[in-house]
Amino acid sequence: SLGILGFSLHSVIATNRLFVVFFTLAGALNYWHKKIHFDIKLVFVLLAARSAGAYLGANSVLAVSPSSLKLLVAGFVIAALASIVLLERYKKAWGNIPAGKYRLAIAAILFCVLGYYEGFVGGGGGTISRLLLMLLLGVPILEASLADLIMSAGSGIVASAVFISAGQVDYALLLPMVIGGTLGALLGSRIAVKKGDKWLKPLLFGIVIVLFAKLVFF
Repeated sequence: SLGILGFSLHSVIATNRLFVVFFTLAGALNYWHKKIHFDIKLVFVLLAARSAGAYLGANSVLAVSPSSLKLLVAGFVIAALASIVLLERYKKAWGNIPAGKYRLAIAAILFCVLGYYEGFVGGGGGTISRLLLMLLLGVPILEASLADLIMSAGSGIVASAVFISAGQVDYALLLPMVIGGTLGALLGSRIAVKKGDKWLKPLLFGIVIVLFAKLVFF
């Protein structure tokens, strides 16, 4: 959404990756306090795949010119929206994939692709991650939410290290983002624990559609 306000896309993406680390850790606290459990081994495997993708995605951002980056971000946003729709629409098909290591291997590949997307853009990655965990691996929604927050923080650290070393993070922009985002994460995760997080999807769609319109037409 900061792209709408006219900030440099390179700076916005870099700063947002570091912001995500604070944002996701704050959100994870409420799940942790409610004693929501998760599969540590599963999260570790998927985190490794997601972080590898985030590293590649962050380096790709730095290699792209500002003019090309604008169109690529718009394309990635559309791809993320399409992925969310397709995951929901064909969720029954995931049940036909054999359980066990084969399904985990597919999940690891998809999380690596997701990490690349997050390192490049990021918007909607959490929703896609939770859908993959629930539909492909059968993880309950609250456990999937906590696992996603932990993985988002880990892959965010990896991508942030790339951007920080390149001097792309805007720390003056980061401070108000962290303050507002942390408060929002604490409130949102508390509501999600009580009511589930389905209400977040319409909000996400609205934000990314506005961002896409800004990138393409303005």
